This record gives sequence, C-alpha cells and structure tokens, in this order.
Amino acid sequence: MSMHSASRPPPPATLAENVGMSRFHFHRVFKNVLGVTPHEYASELRWKRLSQYLTLGLPTTEAIYEAGFGAVSRVYEKARRGLGMTPAIWRASGAGAAVWYAIIERRFRDVLVAGTDDGVSTIALNYSRNDLEDLLYKQFSAASIRSADDATVFWLSEAVEKAELPDSFTSFPSHVRETAFAARLRKAINNANIDGPLASRAIQMVPSRGMASLPR
Repeated sequence: MSMHSASRPPPPATLAENVGMSRFHFHRVFKNVLGVTPHEYASELRWKRLSQYLTLGLPTTEAIYEAGFGAVSRVYEKARRGLGMTPAIWRASGAGAAVWYAIIERRFRDVLVAGTDDGVSTIALNYSRNDLEDLLYKQFSAASIRSADDATVFWLSEAVEKAELPDSFTSFPSHVRETAFAARLRKAINNANIDGPLASRAIQMVPSRGMASLPR
C-alpha cells in the first residue's frame, strides 16, 4: 500500500515494515532521497486532497476525513499554514481572503504559488500560465487576488530552484517527484515567512479579472 493509493496515508512504521526497514532507518533514507520526511510528504498529500474536496463542495467535516485527517480540531489548528485560510473559507471560494500569487517558470511545467499572510494555499504545476491563472481564479473566485512584485517573485524563483529534485530522480514516478517538490517548496516558504513580513511589503493589489487583464 502506497501513500498515494491509500485513502489515508499509512503511518511511517507501516511503510517501513513493507520495505523491510526499521522505522528510524526508513525515516532517514526517505528524507535523504526526497528531501522531506515521510510525515511532511504525507501532510502535503492530505492538504492537497482536502483542498480538492473542498473545491468540489464536500461538507467541511466530510472533506477533512476523506482527505485522510484523523481529527477535525487538529485540521483547524493547522489549516492557516496548510491552506492559508480555514477550510470553511476555502469551501466558500476564499470569501474575504486576500490571496497573493506568483507563477514561476521551470524547465518543465511552470508552478503557481499562492497563499495568504497565514500560509501557502496552492502549489500547482502546468505547462500553461493561462491554465494556472484560471485555476487560481476558479479556486478563489470570492477572494481578492494579489500579484507578487519582482522582489517576491525573485525570492520565490530561488525557493523553487532549491526545491527541485536532482535530474537523477527522473526515474521516479512523476506524482512522487511532484509531491516531494511541493512539500519542499511549501516548507521553504512557510519557514521563510514569505506570507508574513515579506508579503506585506512586496505584494501589490491588482484589479479583479473582470476589470482588467492580469499582468503577464
């Protein structure tokens, strides 16, 4: 059973047993290979699943359990870091939230990074910048959308570059590489507090999509 195929990501002890390792050795090998711990990797999967279920309109409690979380209260404690807002606000298309975003070019698919002053909301990959912007505005149609300025985009570009897995990892399944990349990037952004003091000085409001075209 893998983290991706299970309805709930199995605990590291179970994964370690499946590959014939001790829990501590598995933890060390996993982090050395992917750059994140099994817990951080599983958390990335849960937050992504939760955001998808909330976007689909599932009731908040049902979405939380379907995403693999064990306790609703724990999700609300950590949601502002994991979603950038409460699950209820996400389900309401970001109503009342101020969301910042940037699209960073990569060698393969570009990455959309969006969040609030509380934490990262979205890390999404696509070949098309337009598709990424469409995704952002569909997810947060009731939020005010903010565009990061050059200084923030530069910082994010460096964070994206550091979060990339080495070329030698191209043999890994794409969904594993992408999840590890997203987990590494989320950790870097939250730890650097880009959603706090950096965002407050470097992010400017742009008109809504219905009023003017987005900057390219």
